[in-house]
Amino acid sequence: MNNLTITFLGTSSAIPTITRNHTAIFFKYKEENILIDCGEGTQRQIRKAKINPCKITRLLITHLHGDHVFGIPGLFQTLNLNNYQKTLQVYGPKGTKKLIEDIFKTFTATKGLLLLFEL
Repeated sequence: MNNLTITFLGTSSAIPTITRNHTAIFFKYKEENILIDCGEGTQRQIRKAKINPCKITRLLITHLHGDHVFGIPGLFQTLNLNNYQKTLQVYGPKGTKKLIEDIFKTFTATKGLLLLFEL
């Protein structure tokens, strides 16, 4: 039997609270480790949950509001600084590819990452 593990990293809305972070969910199933949304503070929540960010294989962005995407530049930088060796598959709504391309233009520490877009 293959186990599915779901870790809620944040369950708040646009403004985090003292006890709740922006929405982010980590799914682990078989060899896949899927991060759904990545608002600011998600990396800290990943660390608190004792998840290795370099294990992430897919990033699913539900929509392009800041509370769901502002943590992506920092996540990419962390992956790059830790010599992430996978191709991160990114899924999202229309505009996702441009958002990620703009992140790459703005933050030079993302240059080593390989991304595959599935929109």
